[in-house]
Amino acid sequence: MLPFLSAAIQPTVHPVVIPKNQFCVMSLDPDTLPSIATTLIDVLFYSNSPKEDAANQGLDCIKFFSFSLIDGYISLVMDTEAQRQFPADLLFTSSSGELWRMVRIGGQPLGFGKAAFFKRLNHIVI
Repeated sequence: MLPFLSAAIQPTVHPVVIPKNQFCVMSLDPDTLPSIATTLIDVLFYSNSPKEDAANQGLDCIKFFSFSLIDGYISLVMDTEAQRQFPADLLFTSSSGELWRMVRIGGQPLGFGKAAFFKRLNHIVI
């Protein structure tokens, strides 16, 4: 490396947080949306009390919920605590019932496109 560049280059360190709560990816029949609309609104807007907002959340549990409508299909990503609020017979999961872990990089919340969910972490990428 050129000597004049080495002094100017500083590494950027981003903290990595892997909360303990687990997440599930599910689908929902669009025809059943009216029957769970109240629960969906509650989970999206009212499930966090003021003392549980993102700034005060501990590392043990990070709240996350994603609702996506793609080509007429509804996809939901939520933690297992939020899943318990929905009627079990309306949400479709994989037959294996896989649960995922979130990896949060940096101190600011990332959008869903930048967040990563892993079933297991096989190795650390540097």
